[in-house]
Amino acid sequence: DRLLRRLQAALAAERIFAANAAHELRTPLAGALAQTQRLKAELDKGPAQERANQIETTLKRLSDYTEKLLQLSRIQSGIAMQKTRTNMSPVLDLVLSEFTRRVKPVDIKVENHLNQDLMVAMDADAFAIALRNLLENAVLHGASGAPVRVVIGADWRVHVINHGPTVPPERLAGLKERFARGETPAQGSGLGLAIVEQIMENAGGALVLHSPAQGQDDGFEAILQLP
Repeated sequence: DRLLRRLQAALAAERIFAANAAHELRTPLAGALAQTQRLKAELDKGPAQERANQIETTLKRLSDYTEKLLQLSRIQSGIAMQKTRTNMSPVLDLVLSEFTRRVKPVDIKVENHLNQDLMVAMDADAFAIALRNLLENAVLHGASGAPVRVVIGADWRVHVINHGPTVPPERLAGLKERFARGETPAQGSGLGLAIVEQIMENAGGALVLHSPAQGQDDGFEAILQLP
């Protein structure tokens, strides 16, 4: 019992440290990014502006890592679990609208085969985090210019599908692990699918992966099997 209590305390301390560190980093990172973008606007084209571009890219990547760490710490605290059902249809519409405004250019095609509201026993914020991570993953690793499909199935599953290179079967399951990345030149944290997996596990659902996507010769398909 003492060993279990010590282990729980250690895990809690680790989660709190990660959350606090990520939270404290957000403001200085945002300030550094803003100053770098101002500096870029003042510089003439040449080596100095190229270095400023590299700094901006690095700061954006650090900001993404920070956001993913905050998401991970929130999910580990158990926010996904909820006994009462919530209508996720407005949440889905909001995430898709926000994502298409923020990530351009991206063509998202939505197919809704569910003739009713998407009522799910799950925290709305956790659902939004899971969907946003799957969209980011689909755009980041998909073929340039190809559309991303979001399919709400009649079986209460949400599918996010892209076109692009396939992932070998021996690597597919490992993509759910933290910091795991496929053979891709695209920059990423390797945390997106791990966060979605943790959300769905906590909520009593599952994350299912296919590559190639079902009915395609290429691409990647991530399915939220909702509780």
